[in-house]
Amino acid sequence: MRSVATTQRYDTWTLLLTFGLVGVGIVMLYSSSADTAVELTGDHMFFLKRQVVRVLLGAALLFICSRLDYHHLKGFANWLLVGSLFLLVITPIVHHATGGEGAGRWLPIGPISVQPSDFARLSLIIYLAAYLDRKGAHITHLGRGFLPAVVVIGCTMLLIILEPDFSTAALLGLLGLTMLFLGGVRGKHLASLSAISLPLLTLIMIIKPYRLVRIQTFLGLIDSPKAEYQISQSLISLGNGGWLGQGLGNSVEKKLFLPAPHTDFVFAIVGEELGFVGAILLLIAFFWLFQRGIVIARNAPDRFGMFLALGIVFNLMTYVLVNAAVVTEVFPNTGIPLPLISYGGTHMVFTLISLGILLNISSATRRRRWDRNLVHAKARS
Repeated sequence: MRSVATTQRYDTWTLLLTFGLVGVGIVMLYSSSADTAVELTGDHMFFLKRQVVRVLLGAALLFICSRLDYHHLKGFANWLLVGSLFLLVITPIVHHATGGEGAGRWLPIGPISVQPSDFARLSLIIYLAAYLDRKGAHITHLGRGFLPAVVVIGCTMLLIILEPDFSTAALLGLLGLTMLFLGGVRGKHLASLSAISLPLLTLIMIIKPYRLVRIQTFLGLIDSPKAEYQISQSLISLGNGGWLGQGLGNSVEKKLFLPAPHTDFVFAIVGEELGFVGAILLLIAFFWLFQRGIVIARNAPDRFGMFLALGIVFNLMTYVLVNAAVVTEVFPNTGIPLPLISYGGTHMVFTLISLGILLNISSATRRRRWDRNLVHAKARS
């Protein structure tokens, strides 16, 4: 019995799906980035080598987080949130102080740069899970439950908007409100907040001219070849793929037609090389991972574990759906990566960390079942 319990310590499907998707991501990253890498650096493996290092780091942290009791995170929830907010505050300051231009989303730390918004997103999930667990039924109270959480979510969103990174901030706000809804806040409180925040967010979105052009182009109100180019090439790429694709490595659009095909639009290359069938199978794998996360949340040993698991899988799936929607022109271009597939360091590492936490919650559930079965066995004997 004990050997069976040991081999089934973690949710097997979650582990297999995670590393299966990472493997697909590495293959598709090399396929989509080789031509761009040669053009920019002369080394066709430039992006691949950097991504493998990030995956190895993320995998190591996933293993560590899967072994550490997730309950410890509850005690650090406030400090993690404060630390992430501090990093969000200093990031644009450091960016402009060092003569940086454009968006200040990256914080240089020695030889590397990190994106604090990824840390902030995971920190907010942990904080809200602990907050909902602590408040319990009081979350239905406007002043003692709902508003303090909304203030925290709003402050985090504001700091990310100031970078500026509106799409990340919007998805973080959606994630926060989803967790509050799952935590049992009153519908009228959410409705009132939506009535106030949606017009405000719309105003913030259209203040920046480039965001306004994207929206107008998406709605067909104006003709902007520059704004339309990337999404047009993405649709051509998907169309080239047909049902079964052109074959791995045979994409035409990645040959300097589709800009940065290894980042936010890697799903278009998946569709071109592996076809509609391959793209759908990839989405099915993500939905399967989401379903396993829901099962882990439902069977979690406590409310904190349940809310933590729900936050992790809803965050993951939101990014997947928004990325696929952008690539297929269901949504306007947002710059949201495809988790575990797109090129990127901070997002990959923190996604793997969050999945490591999810695995630890599944492990705690299995240990609880083992202990309960052991007690029953002793009682029968």
